[in-house]
Amino acid sequence: MDVHRGFNIVNVNGMGRIFLSLVALLKKDFKEVKNLIPFWILSILLFVLYLFYVKLLTGSFAGGGLFEALLQRSGVGEEGQIANLNIFTYLNQMRLWYVTLFTLTLCLLSGLWFMFKLITRKISDSDFKILTLGIFGITYPLIFINSSYIHNYLIFYMLPFIALASASMFNILVIRFKVKNYRWLFFTSIILIVFLERFEFTKALILSEPDKFSVEVGRFINRETKPDETVTIQADPIFWETSENFLKYYGGRRLVFSQDAKDGVVVQVDNEKQTYKLIKE
Repeated sequence: MDVHRGFNIVNVNGMGRIFLSLVALLKKDFKEVKNLIPFWILSILLFVLYLFYVKLLTGSFAGGGLFEALLQRSGVGEEGQIANLNIFTYLNQMRLWYVTLFTLTLCLLSGLWFMFKLITRKISDSDFKILTLGIFGITYPLIFINSSYIHNYLIFYMLPFIALASASMFNILVIRFKVKNYRWLFFTSIILIVFLERFEFTKALILSEPDKFSVEVGRFINRETKPDETVTIQADPIFWETSENFLKYYGGRRLVFSQDAKDGVVVQVDNEKQTYKLIKE
């Protein structure tokens, strides 16, 4: 686990505690707030341990490009800007992520549930918890815009909301249209629709082997370099962001990224042409 992924784990852990506490405070359940205090203490301890972990690795509590990574992932400053990324391209990318990963059917059901609750304003305790999960799920992509634009797995925090809101809307539709006797038929129909939505995508994903090139480069690094060597990856930043885990796992070497490496062991990668070469100076 590197410095930046360590921050992600601690960050998500802390965000979860914040939203649980907000739910308890809004419900004026002070007993529940009291029960959450040990978890707050645990979150603080995790963050402190994380800082010492960074200190151990880099020699500084803010080492490893921690703040630079935060700026880059959130899109703040000139260095954090992604070409052609604006509010419209970002929202379109989120739409593609959600429809692709959660299916249009479940997105529509959860969206209808949200609109239904917004219009009727009949929100039970369980509804409130579902809404809280939705707020929690959308927070990370809104803060770290660059990362969520590149990494689709960052929207997975919305999965609990999508699943529960869709199931709740299913029950509402069954009751409203008085089809309790056909509940299983209705349920089976939704499952079938979701399956048909996912079938072509899953088939395309298997056939396309999207990370095949990253695995190939990683194995090349492992084969052509020595175990004690530090290898610099000279490539497009997007390639490094999306392929870092595969390169490190299959390469089995200490890897660093640079766009203008001039010495040492360098692997130049051209993702568009699907070519790579090793340079030793």
